[in-house]
Amino acid sequence: MEPPLVKTLKLLRDAKESLKEREIADRTKEKQDNINKALEKLVERNIVTKNGELYSYCATDQNEEFTQKMFAVYDQVIKKPRMELIVRGLLSYQLPYSYLFPTKTLLKILENEGFDPRESITFLREEMKSGWISELEVHIGSKEKFYSPFGIRPSYTQRVVVDKAHEKEQPHAEVRVIYHGKIPPEFFTHISELRHINSLEEYEEFKKEFKKRWEDAGWFTREEYFLIGMYPQELTNPAREYLNKEKKEIINKLTDEGFRLWFHGRPYIKI
Repeated sequence: MEPPLVKTLKLLRDAKESLKEREIADRTKEKQDNINKALEKLVERNIVTKNGELYSYCATDQNEEFTQKMFAVYDQVIKKPRMELIVRGLLSYQLPYSYLFPTKTLLKILENEGFDPRESITFLREEMKSGWISELEVHIGSKEKFYSPFGIRPSYTQRVVVDKAHEKEQPHAEVRVIYHGKIPPEFFTHISELRHINSLEEYEEFKKEFKKRWEDAGWFTREEYFLIGMYPQELTNPAREYLNKEKKEIINKLTDEGFRLWFHGRPYIKI
């Protein structure tokens, strides 16, 4: 969340005309008292000029150098906390149903918010090492074509495996999940088969064998990655508050898309 001074300076620097204090408050969605204090500081430093009720950015080489440095410092100070709030908020947000969140969707959201993908991946790895999130690598084989979904309900993959175990004939679908990081305790409580993959060679052999086995049988296969958050309440509350106040459009879009795909798109396979 940008402070009023930064919002005010960015607005006036990019504006094509002078603006009144009330107009600045309306466009930045800040309280007028906060904008008044910001303008006083900027006028005092001769970065912004005041002409009656109108304010404008004073474009000089000195001011431009100062402004660029201030923006750079602000980005360094605020960028990681802002990423933390977005990631933690999305991975703990209550959508119409509880979903596993697609890794590629989260990375795309962060990229749209101005974060470099490499920074985002590094941060997610840090959160995984801390035990706050887990990534699930989902391998699916199906006789029917399936959509690349918004997300998967945790119980959905359970039902696939349970149904498969009770079928006398060849199953119509198979799901295999690989956990990267801490395994959420509430997941896959009905599944007895759980084993460690002890080497990279074993991991690569599993993927190769799964893909070949079902494609040779004429099935469709897909490999997807999902994230599940396991954050304590003291971390999720401020993150959700940030999303609701500053990024409501993200929540609205994801909620609508998740609801639509679940009821109309039939993500993955029918059970």
